[in-house]
Amino acid sequence: MLNKRTILDACMAQQQKKIERLTGSLRVVRENVANAPASMVSWSDTMKFQQGQIADKLAENLREDVTVLEQLRTLSDSIFGEITLGAVFTLQDKLTGELNHYLLIRQGGGDLFHVGDSEISSISAGAPLSRAVMGKKKGDKVVFGNKEFYVFEVQ
Repeated sequence: MLNKRTILDACMAQQQKKIERLTGSLRVVRENVANAPASMVSWSDTMKFQQGQIADKLAENLREDVTVLEQLRTLSDSIFGEITLGAVFTLQDKLTGELNHYLLIRQGGGDLFHVGDSEISSISAGAPLSRAVMGKKKGDKVVFGNKEFYVFEVQ
């Protein structure tokens, strides 16, 4: 059985690393814009514009990732009886028996991280899989796409 607190901590650590990488990238791009040759050189104006757009997108992604980290910090490590926001759950493929572990978060998602030998996927509340599993309990059947799963564990 995976420990929910350990999973939350691992997810927050990964999110913090993403924020640090984005912050570094944003700093480099802004420095490139500031150090570009003066205007009236057509290639320079184009480069400044393009780099400025990249900086804007990086800043937007950074704000979103900071929000995700703040939301992760508010998640309870309490154990839930059903899959809800903040739940850690495991689905077992009906045909193969393969176990897949997930952390259901408000926004963001799509990241994989490891806790021990287990790989955990963070998924957002708006993701199709989230909608398929919301409210399910241990032992419930889940049909997603053309596959069937059983809820193996919920924390």
